[in-house]
Amino acid sequence: MAEALLTLEPIKRNYITIDGENYEIYAPDELSIVECQEITRAGAKIGELQIKHTAKANKQLTELIDDVARRAFVSIPDEVFDDLSGFQRMQIVSVFTGLLLGRATGLAGAAAQAVKESVGPKRSSGSSATLAGLPTGGGTKHRSGS
Repeated sequence: MAEALLTLEPIKRNYITIDGENYEIYAPDELSIVECQEITRAGAKIGELQIKHTAKANKQLTELIDDVARRAFVSIPDEVFDDLSGFQRMQIVSVFTGLLLGRATGLAGAAAQAVKESVGPKRSSGSSATLAGLPTGGGTKHRSGS
């Protein structure tokens, strides 16, 4: 019996609690493809900048972390965001990009399973055994005398 390859359900947002207040963050399914790509690229750039130790790299790193952290929230008052430390903002970025990557990995797994099932070994109607791994002939050695 066939199984659903993809199940679409209502979007459920997670939240981050700051000083006892909950602030919703976007669910990966709410973001456009362009937004996902931008955030993914920003995450990769953050990783690159973290190993550089120059004033310019540190400035870029802070700006990127601030941008991605702010974009994670559906709504957050400026005064609340401004009170967050750099480390707290980085934690928000880590959680948010982790959600995006987790969702992308899950979708890739579902797609891979669908492909595997559509092109994998087939069972013959007269046998319960698969044909995978059986010799197919066509070796490179020629028969003598033919």
